[in-house]
Order: sequence, then C-alpha cells, then structure tokens
Amino acid sequence: FCKHCRHINVLRWCRVSDELRNGISTVRAALANDGPSRDAANLYVLLRARDTALADTQTARVMREGTATAQEDELRRACGTVLRRACAGAHSEPLTEELISAEWISEIARWGDTEPHTVATVIGGIVSQEAIKLVTRQFVPLDGVLVYNAVRGDAAVLDVAKTA
Repeated sequence: FCKHCRHINVLRWCRVSDELRNGISTVRAALANDGPSRDAANLYVLLRARDTALADTQTARVMREGTATAQEDELRRACGTVLRRACAGAHSEPLTEELISAEWISEIARWGDTEPHTVATVIGGIVSQEAIKLVTRQFVPLDGVLVYNAVRGDAAVLDVAKTA
C-alpha cells in the first residue's frame, strides 16, 4: 500500500522571515560555546546581516565601493539590527553585535556582495543531494539550517528553522 511506510516522518518548518526569531535560543547557545557551532552561528548571523545590508541601497553602495573599515562598520551595524529584531520577536534578553567575532566580520566584509566559487560549488552539491532526496522520496531531508565553513572545511546544522 505505502512504499517505505516505516520511514514516514512529518517535518514542519517555519517561514524564512520567522527563522531567526524562532531559533534565537539556538543561536544564543551556539555563540556561548566554542568550536564549530560558534563559528556556524557567527557565519549565520553575518550572512543574514550582509543580506540585510545589501537590501538597503545606501548601505549596499558602501558595501560595494567603501573602504574596508567602512564596510566592516556597516556590517557590524547590520549584525546589531538582525540580532535586535530577532530578540524583540522572541521576548528574550537582547544579543548585541559584540558577540560576533571581529575576524568573521572583516572576512565577510572582504567578500562584499560576492560568494567565493569554491563555497558555491560545495553548497550547490549539498542542495542537489537534498533535492534528490526529496524527488526520490527515499530519505528524510536535512533538518535545520546548514552552515558551511570553508575556512575549516566543516559544516554544522543549526536548528533555527523549527516551528514554535
């Protein structure tokens, strides 16, 4: 009657707009720890902040054409904005941009509005594998947000996409 019925799972995800608000406790815990989960949380917040900064036309011009210091300052401000918005919706103690590593801020600012091609190929491979899982209905897809750290060559999954 039902092929692979032993492996049926119900997965519920939240909207992307609610993702960080629902997962702020996961991000808070990851930022408090050392190791791969802290790096993943740093990257996650910084990439969200970079997207926020690039969506604003004035800030985007600074991110593309400004000096390295100006780019880092804009990215630091965008981190603060992202974290304040997430904490406001979660009714929790606010997180500040001081929790984000200065080294990661300078690295993401150095990228500007581009993505290194080596990272793009790895992420493309992971996405295609997840798509194959869904199309063939053979396995349960990745549960959470995958953050790939190309500097260390590792990846971590943050459970920020859980519904409340």
